[in-house]
Amino acid sequence: MSGWGSIYSNTVYALQTQSATLARLQEQVSTGLRVGKASDDPGSAVKIMDLRRKSASLDTYLKNLGQTSQTLGNSLNAMQQVSTSLTRVRELLTQASSGIYSDANRASMASEVDTLLEQTLFLANTYDLGQYSFGGQNIATAPYVAQRVDGRITDVQYAGSLEQMWVPVAPGTNIASQLVGDEIFRISKPDTPVFIGSTGAAAGLSISTVQGDLWLTVGDGGTTSYAPASGLGAGSSAAGDTIVGAHTITVDAAGSTVRLDGGQAVAFTAADDDLQLTNADGQSVHVDMTGWVGTDGQWQVSRSVTLSLDDGATTTTVTDFTQQVAVTDPRTGGVLMVDPSGISATGMDAVTVPGSYNLFGTLMNIRDLLSNTNGLDSSRQQELLRQATTSLMTVTDNITQKLAAVGSRIQAMDAMTQTLETNRDAADDRAAMLQDADIVNVATELARSQNLYQMTLTSAARLLSLSLLDFIQ
Repeated sequence: MSGWGSIYSNTVYALQTQSATLARLQEQVSTGLRVGKASDDPGSAVKIMDLRRKSASLDTYLKNLGQTSQTLGNSLNAMQQVSTSLTRVRELLTQASSGIYSDANRASMASEVDTLLEQTLFLANTYDLGQYSFGGQNIATAPYVAQRVDGRITDVQYAGSLEQMWVPVAPGTNIASQLVGDEIFRISKPDTPVFIGSTGAAAGLSISTVQGDLWLTVGDGGTTSYAPASGLGAGSSAAGDTIVGAHTITVDAAGSTVRLDGGQAVAFTAADDDLQLTNADGQSVHVDMTGWVGTDGQWQVSRSVTLSLDDGATTTTVTDFTQQVAVTDPRTGGVLMVDPSGISATGMDAVTVPGSYNLFGTLMNIRDLLSNTNGLDSSRQQELLRQATTSLMTVTDNITQKLAAVGSRIQAMDAMTQTLETNRDAADDRAAMLQDADIVNVATELARSQNLYQMTLTSAARLLSLSLLDFIQ
């Protein structure tokens, strides 16, 4: 019986093995998968999981690429619209600086520039997909904040981040999705300030930190001072002095005359306490001669001035005209270093800082020049409008360069998208080859296994039947 027991055991084992094979093949036919679980083929299962992880990672990168490309596309469109607006402003400037248009015409141009200013502010605060496009890492709040007086924009400050928002778009590769508006709409390579006016103020030797186009107001400081060594003093009518800045008084003791700068000599006595002197430019000063030291000489007389960058709202008083003066703009915190030694008149000087123009300050300056808010004469208005053209072109050129850079970035992302899609599809195909069943081969194997299973059942039935009869006999 031990022989028949062995035959029985082997037959049962063969039937179980073939049954398992049939079940596996039938499952492959029904699911279409060669590897449905790790135990089907551990080696292939590991490769399939690695390929699926790679595909999922590439899908994430492709999603980031798509969103970043859309964001940059919207930014590019906004920049192009800004560039178009600046082209129109340049046309208006060209017309206005020709000198053939009336004040009413220029006022109409100013109104149009103001509208374009509002439009550029809106575009600089472009909002898409729940994020601001030009705020860098600060995506939740508007990057540009405007101050207004009577509804008109008087100041625009950047409130965004100076750091770009980087997004991973490929293994080891990040691309900035949110741009830093301060790099696009402002140029920060300041040169020495240029003074355009008739007050005599000039740039100091130290570095100024103000930027763009601004106005320096030179006002009467109200105090006349004399060199102590001269013994001269301010006359009783000094409040009516019209000199500005530093001047020279020359005393001729022998002739008993005194003159202001190169003006006419005036006779005096030691008892004159309110002697009026006038220079060749018509500026006058009232002198008290009673303290005169009695010798020939040339001495400085100066009348203090005030300097302001915010139309006189805050002032810096100058009494020493031999030292440069720091004038602060309280609106921005910028400092203008002024050499006051040449100041000889009150008034307003236009100051421009080459290499530091910004979009909004330039447009506001052009608008105000066209509307002539400072009451300039025609020739000076034309001069400043021509200078404003230079500022505008500098801003426009910078935006054009940034446009090209963003466009190139989008093109690179398109090429990267194609590469990642190819790699993802290749990973998916490879995983499918490892995991999917070859239905033709499986069907052939299934038919062969079914035949073998049937043959085994037939053989087992005969063997087991004979052994039982033999046992009964």
